[in-house]
Amino acid sequence: MTVKTWMYVPGALSGGELAALKEAGVTGVMGPKEIAAPALAQGLQVLLCGGAFPAGGFAGEDHLALDIRGRRRVWFYSCCPNHGPTRQANLAMYRELAATPGIAGLVIDGARFASPASSFQPEAFFTCFCPRCLEKMGELGLDPERVREGVSALYAWLREGGPKPGDWSGVGDWLTFRRRCATEHLKDFAALAHQAGVEAGAFFFAPSLAGLVGQSYRDMAGVMDFLSPMLYPAYPQQEGDPGTACLNWELYALGRLLAGAMGEEAARRELSRQMGYELPPLENLKREAPRGLIAAETARAREEAGPARVAPILQLDDPGLPESVAQAQKGGAGELAFFAYRKELLPALRETLQGRG
Repeated sequence: MTVKTWMYVPGALSGGELAALKEAGVTGVMGPKEIAAPALAQGLQVLLCGGAFPAGGFAGEDHLALDIRGRRRVWFYSCCPNHGPTRQANLAMYRELAATPGIAGLVIDGARFASPASSFQPEAFFTCFCPRCLEKMGELGLDPERVREGVSALYAWLREGGPKPGDWSGVGDWLTFRRRCATEHLKDFAALAHQAGVEAGAFFFAPSLAGLVGQSYRDMAGVMDFLSPMLYPAYPQQEGDPGTACLNWELYALGRLLAGAMGEEAARRELSRQMGYELPPLENLKREAPRGLIAAETARAREEAGPARVAPILQLDDPGLPESVAQAQKGGAGELAFFAYRKELLPALRETLQGRG
């Protein structure tokens, strides 16, 4: 395979392990700061990664997101994306990472709002309505009360047996609010990376789902150097992990929300319409999403991202890895990434990469 290929590694690897990665066809690694020196010594490129809005940095609950019914929520280990001290601490962390000698760039993860599968409690998706977010809505020229009324009606329909909303303008403004806030932080991050002379990249939701969490490929055109849509089709849900950002679990969680208001088959049809792709019954998504979505979402990402390179990040333990790689290439991927390194999976990766020459 001639495309640039990245591997996410959760910590420093030995020289032997890194050499094996390189022999398998991997050209660079992504991960925390400690991966840099040993990987660079092996001639691998290095991207340093981190999160965006960690929930554990402050005492109390004021920094946490507030749902539409006034309850504090933690989503994907994260807090309110508009908590100023968290944003500033996050940028300070990336400034420190950017000073690491020899790295090619930085990658930000979780720069968004909550998704349907960001928590085992679906209510976390219906955030954030804390005082600072309501104030921010006003600063952005949006009507906080209209947004609250719209999302309250949506929540009542999906979760409380209320009627289907007749006016969706408040929900639309809520999604606009999410996009503008996430874009603001992503632009600050990219500017920081470029000032340090390294590339800026981000892990993004699949384009068809990105708008729900405030991520916009179009907003990142000319801002980010590369975007990595997370296209995991068959992620096995584990204890304590709702499958955040994984195609199969995000689609399942969204489908379950819709099914609560319209029934499972109607929810499947509506979700298929929204995705532009025929989906299986919702229960089947617990096992896997159609791999054809990888090609469709990769192509859409390339169309919307403008000059930013698109490097889909695929699930390394995907039982259908060769097909997933083929679908990403069918969608026009110029680079590939894999999550996450496990030594015993290297033979399958080597066969997949070298078998496609």
